[in-house]
Amino acid sequence: MEYYVLNDYKQQPPRKINKKKVAKTTIIFIAVLIFIVLFAMYVGNGEFRGWIDKYILGKEITENTGAIIEVDSESNSYIYAYDRYIVVLSRNHLQNYNGSGSKESDVEITITNPLFASSGKYLCVAEKGGNKLYLISGEHILWQKDLEQEISQISVNRNGYVSVSHKTTVKMYSNEGKELTTAYLSSTYAIDTAVSNDNEELAIAEINYSGSLLQSSVKIISVQKAASDPENAVVYTYKADKKSIITNIKYQDGNMLILMFDNGIMKRVGEETLEETKFDGETIFADVNLNGNTVQVRKSKSGLFSSEGQVEIKQVSTGKTNIYMSDSLPKAIETYEDVIALNLGTQVDFIHTNGWLIKKYTSTRNIKDVVICGNLAGIIYKDKIELVNL
Repeated sequence: MEYYVLNDYKQQPPRKINKKKVAKTTIIFIAVLIFIVLFAMYVGNGEFRGWIDKYILGKEITENTGAIIEVDSESNSYIYAYDRYIVVLSRNHLQNYNGSGSKESDVEITITNPLFASSGKYLCVAEKGGNKLYLISGEHILWQKDLEQEISQISVNRNGYVSVSHKTTVKMYSNEGKELTTAYLSSTYAIDTAVSNDNEELAIAEINYSGSLLQSSVKIISVQKAASDPENAVVYTYKADKKSIITNIKYQDGNMLILMFDNGIMKRVGEETLEETKFDGETIFADVNLNGNTVQVRKSKSGLFSSEGQVEIKQVSTGKTNIYMSDSLPKAIETYEDVIALNLGTQVDFIHTNGWLIKKYTSTRNIKDVVICGNLAGIIYKDKIELVNL
């Protein structure tokens, strides 16, 4: 009888465990777990977060650790910030300083009492109550004008399109200085103006003083219609409640117009104007000059005789609110794109619109003012500006 082997089975040797790989995987797992725990503590525990910010992340800095720009305390200097520059205007000279405190340009302009407005790489400067108007970018004057009427207010969008308010008119200019449209005001006074991000709309915030009660309103002019059909150029009008006084308007991302009143913040969506935020007696500051966000600073009692500042940052598109608590009530706030600066007197908290601390600056003397531009801030004293890289 013959036998056939159907399956030549050989027992496989036991598989060796790669101890190095197991150890590496275990270490990575433990590290990730520790990171998750520490991150949760950082987010949820204020004292732990403060310790990490100070000793690990180095977010706390003190006076005289940054570059210094000397300021002549005897002269009447005006300080501003835009793009990546700290700007000092003194004796008709506009000087741009970079983040290391070095002067990059010196432009001569005939301005003694300036109005400043900026967006992106463009800086607009005008003589308040005068007729001089300049559009500047870096070390270059792009254009300048001597206007016939006195200037009361200016604005510029991120493309360099400028709006100028006079007593009875509002004019809009292209980034090359070409006059695009003129809006005439009869019984109203322009509080603020804004040009949309696509250069197609001119928004005017007005107050009517002729009645027994002040009447605030906003109108939007189509630049294209103003050129072809001036009588029908106004494409949108909103009249506020007579108890509301308009203070500021701002075009944010997606050409969404944000309206700020003395008692709340609203936004225009399509043909509707919707209430977003209502102020109460605890609101001390508010601002809409941010990227896609608004901010409100409110009093928050931390003890019987002391108060903290509660900073509420609301995303315009989603309504999501981020909260930051400051040690005390700020005496002023400054905003730029995604950064909010809280001037607490001898301390400045720089916070991101996500509600997290960027830097905390402390001083031994009172801080006069703060200016912010791209990744840079200037702490203003009587005789100097100290630079803080954000």
